[in-house]
Amino acid sequence: MIKRGEWARQMTCRPFAVEPRPRGARARVIHYSGQLSNALAPATMHLHHRQSDRERRTAHPSVTLPKIAAWHGLIGPFDLRWEDISPAYLRYCAKSGILVRVARGLYSLPGSNYGATAIASKLVPRGVLCLYSALYVHKLLDKPPERVWMAIGPKDRRPRHANMRFVRFSRAALTEGVEQSYMEGIRVRVYSVAKTIADCFKYRHKIDIRVGIDALTRAVRDHRCGRRELHRFARICRVSKIMEPLLISAWRSRSTSREGGRRPW
Repeated sequence: MIKRGEWARQMTCRPFAVEPRPRGARARVIHYSGQLSNALAPATMHLHHRQSDRERRTAHPSVTLPKIAAWHGLIGPFDLRWEDISPAYLRYCAKSGILVRVARGLYSLPGSNYGATAIASKLVPRGVLCLYSALYVHKLLDKPPERVWMAIGPKDRRPRHANMRFVRFSRAALTEGVEQSYMEGIRVRVYSVAKTIADCFKYRHKIDIRVGIDALTRAVRDHRCGRRELHRFARICRVSKIMEPLLISAWRSRSTSREGGRRPW
């Protein structure tokens, strides 16, 4: 029986050979195991081998890409990582009319119409909808915002898109209170109701503070969030002193409306 150390020494000392390959495929390195048994080592070892289209017998990317676009809705170079397809075929299909260029590096099928929120969420997969956009998603804002408001990290790259407004969050303010939903078949990350209200008071110099007060009143009146949750996100966003009197006023008005015949808490 061969010991582990002896097996490793034999494996490192064995010669290797390059097998003849078809045109367009990478080299396949075969290590000969000699007298080693199959239980200890395989007969061949493949290193960094990528089969060609001839070996896999797959269709042309112009046939495969529309199927991927029908499945994902919006596709980009990051969606082709596991398909072994060059991103250059996206531009080729767009010039041929097979796909339509929606934004920089983003394509879809002809005739499909996606909103600005879905496009922004696909362009910035690590971003989170915040402030005006989050209020509109939670139906605490009547009119849709002119731009998509997106929260990103302090060192994240900002894509060049004219219809987006970025706000940099850090630490717990970026990661806490994130919810996932789907809009037009696209995964969207958005902050919860309580976290969005706390952000409105934190960034009161970027947006009107009356928007945050109105959202807080409507959320408390419609029972969209609890008091403990609001206090928790107020501490995370460091706006407890500002929100405390408003929370007391909102809860008093809710108690008054409950005594007037509204549904209980």
